[in-house]
Amino acid sequence: MRDILVDIRHASRVLRFAPVTAGVAVLSLAMAVAGAVSAFAVIDAFLLRTVSVDQPHRLVSVWMAPREGAPSDLSVPMFRAFVARQRVFSHAMGWVGDLVLNVETGPQIGLANVWAVTDDFFVTLGESAAVGRLLERSGDAFPADSVVIGDRLWRERFGKDPAVIGRTIRIEGRPFTVVGVSRPAFTGPSLGVAIDATVPLAALPQLREALGQRADVLTDPTFLGLAVGGRLADGLDVTSACAQLDSWWQGMLEDTVPAASGGRSNDVFRDSRVRCSSAAYGVNADVRAAVVRPFYLVLGLATVVAAIGALHVALLLQQLMVRRTHDLAVRLAMGASRWRLLRHVLVLGGLVAVAGVAAGSILAQWGSPWMVAVVAGRGFLPLAVDVGVTVPVLAVSATLAVLLTLLSSVASCAFVLRQAPTLLATAARPQTAAQFGIAASALLVAQIAAVLALLVVTSTLNQSLDAWTAGTDGLRQRGLLMSRLVPRPAAYAALDDDAYYRALVDRVASVPGVVAAGLSIYEAGAAWQYETRVAPTTPKAAGHPTVLAWVSPGFLDTVELTVRQGRDFLWSDTRGQDRVAIISAGLAQALFPDGDALGRHIQLSDAAVPSALRIVGVARDARVFDLRRPAQPTVYVPWSQAPTDYLHWASHVVLRHTGDQRHVVAAVRDAVAGLGKEYVFSTRPATEVAAQAMAIERLARTLASFYSALTLLLTAMGLFGALALVTTRRTREIGIRMALGAGRAQIVGLVLWQTLRVVLAGLLVSVPLAIAFDRGLRSQVVGLGAPTPDHVLLAVTAVVAVCGLGAYLPVRRAVATAPATAIRSPE
Repeated sequence: MRDILVDIRHASRVLRFAPVTAGVAVLSLAMAVAGAVSAFAVIDAFLLRTVSVDQPHRLVSVWMAPREGAPSDLSVPMFRAFVARQRVFSHAMGWVGDLVLNVETGPQIGLANVWAVTDDFFVTLGESAAVGRLLERSGDAFPADSVVIGDRLWRERFGKDPAVIGRTIRIEGRPFTVVGVSRPAFTGPSLGVAIDATVPLAALPQLREALGQRADVLTDPTFLGLAVGGRLADGLDVTSACAQLDSWWQGMLEDTVPAASGGRSNDVFRDSRVRCSSAAYGVNADVRAAVVRPFYLVLGLATVVAAIGALHVALLLQQLMVRRTHDLAVRLAMGASRWRLLRHVLVLGGLVAVAGVAAGSILAQWGSPWMVAVVAGRGFLPLAVDVGVTVPVLAVSATLAVLLTLLSSVASCAFVLRQAPTLLATAARPQTAAQFGIAASALLVAQIAAVLALLVVTSTLNQSLDAWTAGTDGLRQRGLLMSRLVPRPAAYAALDDDAYYRALVDRVASVPGVVAAGLSIYEAGAAWQYETRVAPTTPKAAGHPTVLAWVSPGFLDTVELTVRQGRDFLWSDTRGQDRVAIISAGLAQALFPDGDALGRHIQLSDAAVPSALRIVGVARDARVFDLRRPAQPTVYVPWSQAPTDYLHWASHVVLRHTGDQRHVVAAVRDAVAGLGKEYVFSTRPATEVAAQAMAIERLARTLASFYSALTLLLTAMGLFGALALVTTRRTREIGIRMALGAGRAQIVGLVLWQTLRVVLAGLLVSVPLAIAFDRGLRSQVVGLGAPTPDHVLLAVTAVVAVCGLGAYLPVRRAVATAPATAIRSPE
């Protein structure tokens, strides 16, 4: 132990002689560790962490797989028959979850995540209440107007008042009595979003009725919307439990699914098979995987930077050891073991690794929540996942970083320790310098290759993002706002859609500072669009891919989409009038290459538009909804001719304004609220909407740019240090060359040529690396452009310039020495 402490003190003194190089090495490791820890933390939180319930590995999810089509949940009659027959679960539960509904607490109204659950839901999960009680069986059933609120609702609406028990809240206008509060961050059998309110399944019909939906879901055998799960009985696993369920599954379906309903056969459902899987990691794996996917890219970038940082540490240790060649030779000649010297090098590398891990861990404390916020964005409901750095995550990342650094430390001293003590102690200095040049060149080639690959990927990302957010066919985002509207309870009952939405647009357009306004189902620039196929009615032709957009009068003017031929939509284009459409210029040319599109008819292959549409206008081609793709063929259909179900819960006010944005936002919120039907859930500038839609790409560009700059700095410093040491060791040689007539320019050119050879070798090695990086990036980023010669040339120029500067500075100092002085140098 005493020897280790001596080595630590000695290593600290050695690092003080090269503070800049050591500091950059620590910084590179810190940034790599921060990226790796952040990525591991997110992967751990969303994929590796079990749901927060009692004995999660005993939870099982059950569903059915029809003979054709996608898997589906069960109906309520199926679930009742299932509970009566099953013997594999100690408790079984059913739920209809993730209902985003209005919850009113006094004057406050907002959206919340509401679940309707069966009697044994909380018992199956092994839950207990934070305050009050949970929904438990009382007699045959618990009261249908009971509700258990979540911690977020309790905290934000009631200030965590324990007297909340017995208070009344309204869900979609229906009164419910609070009987308890669930524990913080309770997410049920899923992960990601906390449950804000839990009501009995018996309350589901009245909630659906309030939304204008079918209310007979508790008795309808074709309503396949009840998710089912259970807790395994002792002695059973998922496979054996599913086998037992399968033994009577067909008989249950025959008893609960009628042969036909609604005029159609139910044979597909009656021939379904039961499927089971562990619910320990949540029943919403697809949602969680979508959040995690970008962080594999972060992990890949962090791994590359960690490798480059380790190479830099190896180069640093090589320089330190070559400077101390004579000292090491004396130690070996006096009987010091090679292990003793190797231990000293390991301690030196370990100090750098520990410092980098400590700094990276601090950065990761805010890095992982920030990256999750960037990727997940702002939805209806906040995420309820703790992505903080845990001990296992930190241990894995730190272990990998330390091992990588220690391996590079061992490799860096191998070429010195393998020399005989007598060789090192005598005339080996020029040979050692040459060998150092070879070893350092190999490390520098690896660094340059990685840097070039990162720079090519970074420039490609930058060009793609610039192309997506600029260009004459793009959406002019400055001054454009989008407000998402949410209906108040029973807002759409007996609503005159035509009159209401016309009054809504007129009110918003009359707000001071608003230049133009319109309505759209989708947010402009949000990277979401509905695609279908379109064909002319005459002559008959194959369907053409197209984007379908439901927009109101004024929308095209608001997004500055010029109607080149014909007219814009009118509020008189209602459902009782001729069905009309405006199409993009590119689509008009594709459908009617031989004539004018105005007055012609088209047919969409979409059930929402069953009849033919008469073209009344042709608009310019533009990227309005998905900015990452070129301008798409688009069919615009009038808002007043859209199916009612399409308009409700999907309204976005799009407006262009001048002046103070805060005043405009507040005035628009008041204008919408004044009509008493809907309220503004959120208002975002188009720049924020587009940034969120391209969050993965922006995150990748930010990290790739930063890591590229950092690794380029590391390469320049490594090259400078290596050439400075080699040049110092060759001072006598340089003096002799100059005394024999070699000019300074020749000496400088010789060193720069040697540097260029290293860069060219790195360029060759970088080709497969760049291809691998590009493929990995394309798997995460949709619509990414291909690297162009300009990207490659820019990256090569940057590396050559930086490396040339790093090589020129030390050799300039060497040639400035007088030849007579250089010849007398001991090196």
